[in-house]
Amino acid sequence: MQSANLRRTFLYYIFFAAIAISPRASALGDRDLLQQASGQLVGAFQYMWHLQNSECGYLVKGSYGLQAGLDLVEKHLEPAERIYIREYFASIEWQLEDQQTYFIVMSSINAPEFNHLTKNQRCNQAHVLAKQLLLQSRQQWEHAVRHFSH
Repeated sequence: MQSANLRRTFLYYIFFAAIAISPRASALGDRDLLQQASGQLVGAFQYMWHLQNSECGYLVKGSYGLQAGLDLVEKHLEPAERIYIREYFASIEWQLEDQQTYFIVMSSINAPEFNHLTKNQRCNQAHVLAKQLLLQSRQQWEHAVRHFSH
């Protein structure tokens, strides 16, 4: 029973994190889908960065964060799209969403329903969640790059 509750809680966090970190596409179209997938991947990098800079950071290997994500996706964007995505990630809207992302990461580690777990167990669960979010975002982005990038 408790395992089902934990699974449900993590599914909630995955869903909420995906909503919180995804920029809004301005119109429907192939390039917009690439922009959206790029924004989601950058957001997932930022999610991993928050985890990396938490008490669970010892589990996160690699270089993450806003700049690392931008460096990865920008080479597949047109110059105008690069400006758009940089403006978005410099906006107040992004800062608010990044604060929500930080809250989600911290909640995935310190939520009251996880008090019965050790720190290592809580960190492992938070790390699995972050890796799932990153994997899903990366797969969507790679699909968009294959189909919509020039």
